[in-house]
Amino acid sequence: MTTPNNIETASTTIQEFFNKETIEEIARDTKFVQRYSPLGGFTFLQVAIFAFIDDPAANLDDLAQACADLGVEISVQGFDQRLNAYTLEFLKEMLSRAMVQFKNNSPLPLPILQQFSAINLVDSTVIGLPDNMAAEFPGCGGDGPQASVKIQLKFEFLHGNLSQIVLQAGKEPDQKYEAYLAEVQAGSLNINDLGYFVLANLETIDKEQEAYYISRYLFGTTILTWPEESINLGAVLKKASRQPFEMEVLLGAKKKLPCRLICLPLPQEVADRRRQKAKEKARSQGKTPSKEYLALLDWLIFVTNVPQEMLSIEQVALLYRVRWQIELVFKLWKSYCRLDLIQGLRQERG
Repeated sequence: MTTPNNIETASTTIQEFFNKETIEEIARDTKFVQRYSPLGGFTFLQVAIFAFIDDPAANLDDLAQACADLGVEISVQGFDQRLNAYTLEFLKEMLSRAMVQFKNNSPLPLPILQQFSAINLVDSTVIGLPDNMAAEFPGCGGDGPQASVKIQLKFEFLHGNLSQIVLQAGKEPDQKYEAYLAEVQAGSLNINDLGYFVLANLETIDKEQEAYYISRYLFGTTILTWPEESINLGAVLKKASRQPFEMEVLLGAKKKLPCRLICLPLPQEVADRRRQKAKEKARSQGKTPSKEYLALLDWLIFVTNVPQEMLSIEQVALLYRVRWQIELVFKLWKSYCRLDLIQGLRQERG
């Protein structure tokens, strides 16, 4: 619910962010402004933000007109010339400042969530780019675009803050993305998609950062009992009744990472859809999924180091669904900000 106090706070924060003196100083520091120009950092930032809020598909004519509306006369060609590497550095610095300036410090009022210092969600989305950007942002090849950018996003759900945005080449696999680990807070809960499953990263979260994780189990990862005897998960699940259960295990033949292995049976129709998708994906890659893998799709399987006294089996499954909140962020960016509309003919205009 929006209250007068919230509106007043937001208004004050916006006014502080659009401090002309500070913005012009950043423009000089990033070399966006190197000598006097009527189109300084303050005006350019207003145009870059508000023109695209008004029309996400705004072109150079629209941007030049927006400058004129703010009292700065500049030709379309002149505006185009201001879009260069220094412009990108200026905008990146302002985005970084905005993520700090507009940071929310009030957590969601739910005891189950407030057990953690933060709840970090990491996911990515891929945006196609013009072919002339393929040298810096190569795509995945095949039938996809020759150039694409992957946006790695870390969203802190407990307070509702964007905490990290990193651009990569579209072909980069999520498993190689490790930058988020440096910002994992002690006592935080970290929920990542299966594409980020790396035992070494889970170990870092657990032992070095003294934090928690929830992840889906990656098929083929070695599971050991506490006496370090190998477990055949398929055989265990085949004998299990159709009820949720968990086991204390060691994850990985070498890492031997202590964790809870949580197994929840899925409705038959859901399991059948998962198997169908798995077969279609394998077929597109010229492969055939194993019978053991297909059998595991009857279950939703998690690994976590969160103790039972903090989260029950059902609560682990419930919190994992929170991960979809980051998908809503991407949907918002694409639907309202037209993030997927890259129409620049030059890299700086993309």
